[in-house]
Amino acid sequence: MAASITISQLPPYGFLNRKWMEDLKKDLIPPDFLLQGRRPTAEQFRAWVADLAREIARNLWPIWDRQSESWVGDAAKWAVELTQADLELLDSLRARLETRIDARRLNGTHQEFFEEEDGFVIDPTECRFRRVGESYGKYDHKLPARALDKVRTTFARDGIAASGEVDLALKQYLQRPRAYQVAALFGRHGYSYEWAKTAVSPSLVSGHCLDASIAGCYTYLKCKNVLPGDAAQYWAQFTVDMGDRRVFAGVHYPADNISSWFCALRIAGYIFRGRAREAKNFLWDAIQQRSAVYAAITTAAQAEPFSPYSGPLKWLADEARAKPGV
Repeated sequence: MAASITISQLPPYGFLNRKWMEDLKKDLIPPDFLLQGRRPTAEQFRAWVADLAREIARNLWPIWDRQSESWVGDAAKWAVELTQADLELLDSLRARLETRIDARRLNGTHQEFFEEEDGFVIDPTECRFRRVGESYGKYDHKLPARALDKVRTTFARDGIAASGEVDLALKQYLQRPRAYQVAALFGRHGYSYEWAKTAVSPSLVSGHCLDASIAGCYTYLKCKNVLPGDAAQYWAQFTVDMGDRRVFAGVHYPADNISSWFCALRIAGYIFRGRAREAKNFLWDAIQQRSAVYAAITTAAQAEPFSPYSGPLKWLADEARAKPGV
């Protein structure tokens, strides 16, 4: 049981696969990212990422130090308790994968979107994998065809790329083992999860959640004129659902989404600049009002006086309110 587990028993995830290791050698910087008004060098950006990793290690999840072979950072103090809390929440969230999406017309399930977003749904009409976001019409079937095409194209072509490879860079530091790696250690021998070909990297941060958060903001800012009224609400729902589905599937912990939301809110100031406050407000409202994972975490924190979620939730809220970085 968790009471007998110590932080030293939690293993690091381990090595990334060869392809992603090669990706880490490439340009990791988001396309529109500016640091102090200038495009950073690779060295400057890596230093920025290292600082971000250290901030996460103070507030949510520790860094794995290869030299000492130990977890470092203030968050090491509650890493075991956080993992236990996450595993308990995962049990209650698993059933949501089979439920219908919250849309104008309930004609799609989270399971269907999860499979598409993991990249293994074949489009039978074109004999190819669907691009993420192509099925957005299931969220808002009243959106005019031209507007729908603009939203989907913007999200898939430019939005998903807008966060660069920040997630991979952070994973190298944080090394959180996946839930399927440690469930037995915590006595959860019946743990089940969906197969996901993209879930072969350290669990924190969640790349799907981070990418969708930034891409959702990017698309909202670019397509705001074709997303009036309720249309913007359904877009906000889709923005947070992509990350939530990875939790429903059991391949990410709930707290992984906290890290991704925090990173997205922080990065917004460096890529959206003059519209960063608008982007942050859109994302924070979507998280608070529409994320089932955020709601579950908040409920769990309120139910326990010394919940390991309490500090991270305050940290997240503080970043949402903070002046965007430049």
